[in-house]
Amino acid sequence: MLKKHFLVFTSIIISLSIIISLIVFAQTTLTQTAVLYFSPAGGTFTEGQNFWITIMVDTKGVPVNAVAAYFSYPEDKLTPLGVDTSGSVMTIWAEKNAGSGKVAIAGGLPTPGFSGVKKVASVGFRAKVSSGSFNLSFNQDSAVVSDADNKNILNLTLSRQGNYKFAPKPPAPPAAAKPEPKAPLISDVTVSEITRNTAMVSWK
Repeated sequence: MLKKHFLVFTSIIISLSIIISLIVFAQTTLTQTAVLYFSPAGGTFTEGQNFWITIMVDTKGVPVNAVAAYFSYPEDKLTPLGVDTSGSVMTIWAEKNAGSGKVAIAGGLPTPGFSGVKKVASVGFRAKVSSGSFNLSFNQDSAVVSDADNKNILNLTLSRQGNYKFAPKPPAPPAAAKPEPKAPLISDVTVSEITRNTAMVSWK
């Protein structure tokens, strides 16, 4: 009988542990609501083409005061052109670098911060190859900091990566053929002042 009660008690404890774990997990998941994403999320670029990719943040309505967006890019396929923060929601910058295969963008906006879908910054690249593809995804150091308690509410799982392709340069259009020169048109030919050795010829 004691053994039976012990088994029931053990089952209750295990069940409560599972329920508590699920509640904690759910609360953690719910607090990590913000996402980062790339715009455009896809595209095809030709060798030698310059292009810009914008990092966007969606706070899902939660006021935030800082964003850190970190990701890597393939050095053998892309040449960085720099980071452009014009039009960004943030005004204070800690990092805005692109080089050596890494992009680091971090900045903030004083309290009360901002909420909604906003531009973080844009990163420029030049395509170095004519075939293949590459992906961009935010790494574990990225963060979106809530204004209320300075906690990271970024959900990396829901943050969308970018998927891109390369294509060869289109062939140069053939040079336009030069028009053949036109022979002059002569009219109104007249001959006058005729002598044994000379004559006056005139025309239009």
